[in-house]
Amino acid sequence: MAYTTNLTIPGMAAGKFIPKHILPHLPAPEIKRLYSPELSDRLQAVSNMSRILNAPNVRPEGSSPMGNHFHSWESWGPGSASALAVFSAANNLQVTGIVDHYSVRGFGEFRAACDALGVLSTCGYEMRSLVRDKMMCGDVDLSKTVINSPGNPGEAYIVFHGVVPRQNQFLALARADKTQRYRQVVDKLNHLLEGKTAERLNFGDILATRTQDENVLDRHITDALFDLLHTETRGDFDGIFDRIGSWWGPLTTKEEQTLSGAETAYARYIAATGMLRSRLLQRDKPAYVMPSVIECPPLECLSAISKEEGSLLVYPYLGTEDTYLDEHVQLMKKLGFDAISGMPNRNTESQTARIRTLSQQAGLPYISGMDVNNLTQDWIDIPWSFDRELINTALMLVGHEFAVKNGMGGFSSPSVLRAFPKMSDRIAHFVNLARTSQTLD
Repeated sequence: MAYTTNLTIPGMAAGKFIPKHILPHLPAPEIKRLYSPELSDRLQAVSNMSRILNAPNVRPEGSSPMGNHFHSWESWGPGSASALAVFSAANNLQVTGIVDHYSVRGFGEFRAACDALGVLSTCGYEMRSLVRDKMMCGDVDLSKTVINSPGNPGEAYIVFHGVVPRQNQFLALARADKTQRYRQVVDKLNHLLEGKTAERLNFGDILATRTQDENVLDRHITDALFDLLHTETRGDFDGIFDRIGSWWGPLTTKEEQTLSGAETAYARYIAATGMLRSRLLQRDKPAYVMPSVIECPPLECLSAISKEEGSLLVYPYLGTEDTYLDEHVQLMKKLGFDAISGMPNRNTESQTARIRTLSQQAGLPYISGMDVNNLTQDWIDIPWSFDRELINTALMLVGHEFAVKNGMGGFSSPSVLRAFPKMSDRIAHFVNLARTSQTLD
């Protein structure tokens, strides 16, 4: 079943993900088909819209931006892989990428849609890792420190980029284990709701109506909890926030500021689900359940996974690591990471300059880790999306996938390392492969 959560909340309706300045050129029925539960319908809509988008004076003029970290409804995102491809083409992206949590199911659809639209594509997936035992980074013990997962010490988000899909038994096992953990989370939440609400959360309904392939995430849980509160208060947003404050502690100054700046119902929905997530589902909070090493493998074991599937193991720098960042980059290099990704929307200019310098010194490419997963994000015209280095490393991912698929050796393969020992030369090699891949593939 297609992901259709909260369609009653303004802004979530199908089609709103397509940029407003492109919308007049795209027929509403075709936009709606991008959200069809049938793959054939979605790809037919892509084919129909490709003719419109390839017409003169439809796409924006000027330089083409990039983005290699989009989430589809296969994990937590506002649309199908086809919708993401149309979004990318409509905004004239030269490189676009899908990076779903714990899932590669959208790869085939995304590649087919991007090929039809003439956009270079790259694929990957995101997951979390655990630091259960003491792991020192300078004087800092990562097992007791918030790394890049706010509120969860000892947990880290990790991305596998440039993935060529094969039979991935590991991800299937991780998803199954994750599903069982979230079943326990929902049981805990229902216990917390006793005496507070008339209804309870139904885990089976969450899997059936809010997820694809039962790939449940904490956002699906808080989304369902929000819907329950939304029903209980008959759509009264103030009532929802009053309940959150009285049941699980008064709203903080930061939360109050977030609410005061929320001008739409959708923005208030995002604020509410964020509060529920941070108050209930993070480490040591009432509904938290510790993940296993199957769902969240130890940090030191991830390199073996990436080597087996031929992907690039990438560490996403959030900005919370600054006090030990020099040692941290060196540790990632030692653990076998292939690249560092920054999040320009969350990092200051000085943070960005520092992580780029440290990545270069460690011989690790710096790529964009800016994730797009909800409808409040508007980043296409932001200068960093046109950054030459980020465009080149996005193209590098495309070239890497092409090389692995055709048995030519990936970015970190021994043959490529011998042929291009200098990082800049290696990046240039894969950029060139990306630029020629459409004619060679």
